[in-house]
Amino acid sequence: MDKKIITKVALVLLLTVSNCWAGGCKESLAAQQPEKVKPDPVEAVLKQLNQKTAKIKSYEGRIEYRISQPLFESETLRKGVLYYARFDKKKTKLRINFQTLKQDDEKEQKYIEQFIFDGVWLTHLDYQIKTVRCHQLAEPNKPVDAFELASKNLPIIGFAKIKDLKKQFEIKLIELQGDEQEKFIHLHLKVKPDSVYKDKYVSIDFWIDKKLYLPAKIVAVSTEPADVPFIKKDSYQIKLLKPKVNKKLDKKVFDFKIPRGFGKPEIIPLKKKDKQKIKENKQEVDAFKLVPLDIKLPKPMFIGAGSQKIPPNTDLSRGPRPPFMVPVGTRNVALGKRVTSSADNPIIGQLEMITDGNKEGTKDYFVELAPGLQSVTIDLEDEFNIYAIIVWHWYWYWLRIDYDVIVQIANDPEFTNVELLFNNDHDNSAGLGIGGDQHYIETHEGKLVDAKGKRARYVRLYSNGSTVNEFNHYVEVEVFGKFVK
Repeated sequence: MDKKIITKVALVLLLTVSNCWAGGCKESLAAQQPEKVKPDPVEAVLKQLNQKTAKIKSYEGRIEYRISQPLFESETLRKGVLYYARFDKKKTKLRINFQTLKQDDEKEQKYIEQFIFDGVWLTHLDYQIKTVRCHQLAEPNKPVDAFELASKNLPIIGFAKIKDLKKQFEIKLIELQGDEQEKFIHLHLKVKPDSVYKDKYVSIDFWIDKKLYLPAKIVAVSTEPADVPFIKKDSYQIKLLKPKVNKKLDKKVFDFKIPRGFGKPEIIPLKKKDKQKIKENKQEVDAFKLVPLDIKLPKPMFIGAGSQKIPPNTDLSRGPRPPFMVPVGTRNVALGKRVTSSADNPIIGQLEMITDGNKEGTKDYFVELAPGLQSVTIDLEDEFNIYAIIVWHWYWYWLRIDYDVIVQIANDPEFTNVELLFNNDHDNSAGLGIGGDQHYIETHEGKLVDAKGKRARYVRLYSNGSTVNEFNHYVEVEVFGKFVK
């Protein structure tokens, strides 16, 4: 081919390519290039959170745990200290020492409870009722990170199994404003229908401290109360304050001894074969869901001063009773149950009034029994774990003290295997042994007897007149417990 022709063809091709790049061909080529995928902001946050939590060797900080129950218009605030340490890849420990409790608008008070997680066991020490419970939550040869173990009982999310969060939740990054935007990252976690948390929570929000890149605040919305329209769900809020990360932590902080005066530890082992039983055990072990006992008090009533006679060893306090903590779901299991008595027939009223739910104490709603030592027995019709028994004898007088108040429980109607819960008979005048409990003034709050979660079907209460007269009176008896599965 002629060299001139070849040269012309080459020039034409070059001009064509140049025009293509200068014009529409450029757009066409660019359109063929794959678009860059924008990074997922949630994924980026979780990745960095996972990196930070993996480096935690020790953690110490203040913890505030707030339980809000709109149905009962109740709010409980507990404060304490949280400790965590990772000793190697498999061995971790976590301890929470709750030190105070504040109920609604009442003053903050001392209230000691301790929870120790070691990867296999949860040990719970309750200093109010002096009990120790040891719950096995994992196999000894398959220990679980203590933060993960704690998350089964308390909504502490974001310290363990970060990679699994997307499996359990639909996660959104929430835009913050003002100072919060500079300090925190906010994630909203909506529980998926197949999540392991589906029976506990509707959603969980947590705020990550930007400096430490660790959770600083967690708010979980509960599934309870279920089937109650137009009522907000319960919520659990955790604040982690003044954290110290990877600072020297004494290993002895995880050691504990059972204090003198506590009962024998209750051991709850992990059931391997019965999966349903394992599920029930996990529900029972939800020890953090202790809530104040909801007691509906009658109005105070006074028709006279009463008697100025005060027996020895009498508690003269009248102030409001401090909150009494019980497991979620505890209720009055004596309501409407059958009552029998050592007295053939009441002088006033009917025995069923003792469990009819009316505590007002008016002339139509109390029972009067004959003088001398008398008892009433309530058949709960099933076995229950009983946490508290409250008795209202008669609170019309400013100063009335009942004698020989004795409270027993049993699993048989003959009370052959009886357990004593309360006895203020200081001279054995009732013939049931000398009691070490104090006499007390009858008030509209009633007398609360701690039953410590003991199992029973029958409840029996004794009395032997009062400082006002020789008759025995009952306005109401309530027994708070949970059904034994």
